[in-house]
Parts: sequence; C-alpha cells; structure tokens
Amino acid sequence: MTNALKSDALEVSVWRGGAHGRFVTYPVPRQDSQTVLDVVTYIQRRLEPSLSYRFSCRVGMCGSCAMTVNGIARWTCRTHVSKVAEDGRLEIAPLSNLPVIKDLATDMREFFDKWARAKGQFHGTRTRHDDFEKVEPASPARVAANAGIECIGCGVCYASCSERCPKQIEPTAGIAGLKLRSARAAMRGEI
Repeated sequence: MTNALKSDALEVSVWRGGAHGRFVTYPVPRQDSQTVLDVVTYIQRRLEPSLSYRFSCRVGMCGSCAMTVNGIARWTCRTHVSKVAEDGRLEIAPLSNLPVIKDLATDMREFFDKWARAKGQFHGTRTRHDDFEKVEPASPARVAANAGIECIGCGVCYASCSERCPKQIEPTAGIAGLKLRSARAAMRGEI
C-alpha cells in the first residue's frame, strides 16, 4: 500500500510482517526536531494501528527503540530525521541478525542468551565485613571497567557486527583484549 505523498511530507518505507514481509510506504508530515521514533509513532497512531515496534524511555537511556534506519542500526529516539533522510525518504526496518517477531519488533532472546553465556558478571571475593577496595578513578583498570558498565543491552552492536555503539563503547576493542588475555592464559597453561 502506497499512500499519496504531499510535497512537505517524508516518504517512509517501513518493514511490515515477519521474516518474509515487505516494505510498505507511508507519507509522514515533516516536523522540526523530528526523530525517527516520532515518524514511526505517527505511522502507528495515524496511519497503521497494527504496526508493531518497541520503545520505552524516548530519551536514549533504554535502547529498546533500536531499529535499522537507512541500513544502519540506530536508536530511533535519538536519530533526527533531518540528519538521516535522503531526499525526503527513510527506510525503517527491524534490527539485523535477530529474528523478526512482527514489523519492527525483533526477538532479543538470542542476543541476551549469548550475553548471559559470556558470563560477563562481576563476582566479588569480599564480604560486607571487609574494607572497600580502593580503585583510583584514573587507573587503567578503572578506565577499562568504565567502558563495560555503560552498555545498556540495546543490541545495536549485535545487529551491526560490532561496528557501532550509541554509547561509544568499542566492543571490537573489548573482544580483541579478551582474545589477547585468553591467548596469554592458554600459554601459561591456565586454560
């Protein structure tokens, strides 16, 4: 279904259906400071009530609104249309590398299951009766830890093969560091 397009409107192609769905084009009025999430919400509220997508905070804190916009995984709440619309057109799809539930909503279980299997949790050795560990804020160990604790689990890196992170975390650098540590531990016979 393609709706007639006004000259001051965006032409927005949105993925509809499951894995074997198709793009459907909708006209959406342009607005000042409009985000891609605003566009998707307009379509769902005014043009296509059955459109499925995910969002929560609308301010870039939760990452649940991550979608593929013009081929790039992004948080739609922080992506301004004026920066990504190409000749007044947008293409919005579900995140890549994840099963599509319906339309723009993906099944995140695979992502979170792999995250859990990686066992990236902290397991302390001290009890509440011990003194606090003193860690200098500028120490290399603390700087390395800072990057990891900023991850909010939005899945953008997973959908992008680790190319980008909205929080500027460098997953590929972390993976390279883990490979190096694993190789050293193997050489020492620790694993």
